[in-house]
Amino acid sequence: MVLLPLASSTSDPEQTTLEKIGTDLHCMATPLVTKQDLQSLSDLHEAIRSEIAFLWTEVMALERCIQALGTNTQTLSGQFTARDTAVSHKETMLLALRCQMEDLDKRDLKCNILINDVP
Repeated sequence: MVLLPLASSTSDPEQTTLEKIGTDLHCMATPLVTKQDLQSLSDLHEAIRSEIAFLWTEVMALERCIQALGTNTQTLSGQFTARDTAVSHKETMLLALRCQMEDLDKRDLKCNILINDVP
């Protein structure tokens, strides 16, 4: 605790100087940091270390989650690509089948024309 010099009721500079010296001596006799202050700082330091350890645990858990999400994303991307390829192949097969059916319909129509002599 630091004491401020009291305002002098007199305008005597010598008296003001004596008060200042007395205040300075009083301040030097009073320890600036007490054991209670050191204990408070130690408690605060321990609380901060504990909080940092907790936050580090949380960060590591988040890192594991992000890695798992990355792995799952790659897996889903691979599955999507495989299914997209399969669908594209089936679309190609359906298009070929549709062309064959149209060709068969045209042949059937030609056969009906030839057999029934329909114009």
